[in-house]
Amino acid sequence: MAAAFYPQPAARPLHMQADLALSDELVDELLEHQLLVIAAPMYNFGIPSGLKAWVDHVVRIGRTFAITENNGVAQYQPLLRGKRALIVTSRGGHGFGPGGVNAAFNHADTLLRSALGFIGIEDVRVVAAEGESPTAGRSRRPVRRPNGSCSGWPRGSERRRGGPSPGSGQGAAGPPVPPVTSAGPPRAGRA
Repeated sequence: MAAAFYPQPAARPLHMQADLALSDELVDELLEHQLLVIAAPMYNFGIPSGLKAWVDHVVRIGRTFAITENNGVAQYQPLLRGKRALIVTSRGGHGFGPGGVNAAFNHADTLLRSALGFIGIEDVRVVAAEGESPTAGRSRRPVRRPNGSCSGWPRGSERRRGGPSPGSGQGAAGPPVPPVTSAGPPRAGRA
């Protein structure tokens, strides 16, 4: 998003022009609607990277917020007043909502509320499905099998006596980790 701050718009390199064109399209879409619906899971206490990229594209100086200076201190003004947002999310465990035992770990809701509030969308509602993990509500402690391996852990992840130490780069790496994918940026909808 450096393109938005480039001093001479006519001299922007092509890749900056393309980035800014996408940002303009996403901001225009947001400006056209009164209700924003974001559907995304909470990943590792935060939001998916694709959604973070969308936030970076729509929080734009001069388009969704303004800056003025008052006695040498920057003052920020949101430009998207009167809009609403609905966040539909899923969380693998329990207690991540306000007042819950794990609420302090929920950075997803906080980031989205902060970013949306910064640009003027302060009426934000969250609908969350918790306990979506296959092991939610069950003990996460591995069960020891008689042969020393642990159920619930990927094969090859247990350390055997006399084997390589963790981080040595030797030994079984376990099963391949599937790539994380994103459904893309959220789309605004009419109220």
